[in-house]
Amino acid sequence: MIQSGPMADTSGSGVRRQPPAGIVAGTLLAVSIVACALDPLSGASGPSTAPAPAIMLPTAIPTASLPAPAPTSTADVQAEMDGLEHQIVQLRGLQPTSPVHRLLLPESQVRARLAEDLLTASTSEPGQGDATVFALLGLLPSGFDLRRAYVDLSAGQPADFYEHKSRVMVVVSDRGFGIVERLAYIRAYDFALQDQHFGLAGRLGYDPAACPCIDESSAAVRALIEGDAALLQEQWLRTYATLQDLTDLALSERGPAGPANAVVPLFVLQAVGFPKTLGLEFVRRLYLKGGWAAVDAAYANPPASTEQILHPERYPKAAPVAIDAPYLSVALGSGWHEVGHGVLGEWNTRALLETEVPQPEAEAAAFGWGGDAYRVYQTATSGESVLVWIASWDGLHDAGEFASAFQKYADARFGPRQSIPPSLVWSNGQAYVTFEAASDQTLWILAPDAATAGAVRHAVRFPVLHP
Repeated sequence: MIQSGPMADTSGSGVRRQPPAGIVAGTLLAVSIVACALDPLSGASGPSTAPAPAIMLPTAIPTASLPAPAPTSTADVQAEMDGLEHQIVQLRGLQPTSPVHRLLLPESQVRARLAEDLLTASTSEPGQGDATVFALLGLLPSGFDLRRAYVDLSAGQPADFYEHKSRVMVVVSDRGFGIVERLAYIRAYDFALQDQHFGLAGRLGYDPAACPCIDESSAAVRALIEGDAALLQEQWLRTYATLQDLTDLALSERGPAGPANAVVPLFVLQAVGFPKTLGLEFVRRLYLKGGWAAVDAAYANPPASTEQILHPERYPKAAPVAIDAPYLSVALGSGWHEVGHGVLGEWNTRALLETEVPQPEAEAAAFGWGGDAYRVYQTATSGESVLVWIASWDGLHDAGEFASAFQKYADARFGPRQSIPPSLVWSNGQAYVTFEAASDQTLWILAPDAATAGAVRHAVRFPVLHP
């Protein structure tokens, strides 16, 4: 549920554009610092409709990486944090309802605590089940450790974070408080304010420490939360950043990527980047319509799909169609167990097609997404897998456009196809794939052999009746 390369267009045109200059790559946060129509002090007035002047980076930037800021005394760091919190409150317009306590620890301990928090989250989430599902879809290598990859990615980022279970800010004490650290603190403190006012864990069921993939509704909510923080960072840069801050920020972005980045699949990097890049665009649209009050209102009616994040004009009216993917335990018999179920959503559907289909065609085909559901089963002995995926599209044309793109995807992945009405079939000795289109819906079955695929198809009522 993700994009590390060009940012997707939020207008619904299906055309990608390059992200704004000044993305805070060091924190994996999309912080645009070029011309955007923003009023930095929106807490007291409505948003401006005129573009803000661009923040210009110096024309000559040293090529050396930014060194770590010099350590300062705990008292000095605390004083700087106090001042930064005051600025955050003024910009965001949310007063803390209670003190947000800080826990200052050496960087090694903060990183260990963050890693433990991330790994612990996997006990309450189907993290490895997600990895199995997305490996079957061709988006991850087989056996890939999704949770560990997320932990490894966090190791290369600023360590400050908001620990929502204990409601404390966990902050590095043995580094200075440079621009990268301040941006990380802004993000974490904004999460704390969001939690106090909107109930991230309680009302939204959200865990900032949890893996950002793969659940569709969780990805949409995360985009709102992360986009909120990214817009706040952007406004802080416009209002308070000095020329030295911007120079240091540019240097930090030119630093070497962490070693984990070289071995993490593109899909995971995109999944991590999605809520921060596309979330920023989504929240910016809300802000331009009604200031931070419009953003606050979205927490009472959060986006329900990545479709709404990709196309903010579809929020809040274009709710996804609810579909039930059938249970297959009886049809498959003993020895099979379910390893995952859920909704792929427009973003993951696009990512799926993009593995084998040119990007513009994949985006156009996924654009008509209206809702979907999948279930995946696996055998305990041989590890064979079965996928059933039913998708609803916005109309007959959209269903046909996806069907055309899927045929190209399946041809490239599974080999030559044959027509066995009402299905198209691919069989390469390792997988048996069937695909059907009926009305505004499509059905994809992936099984190890024809007999298993036939048993699954017999158990599936298609097209499904919408509730």
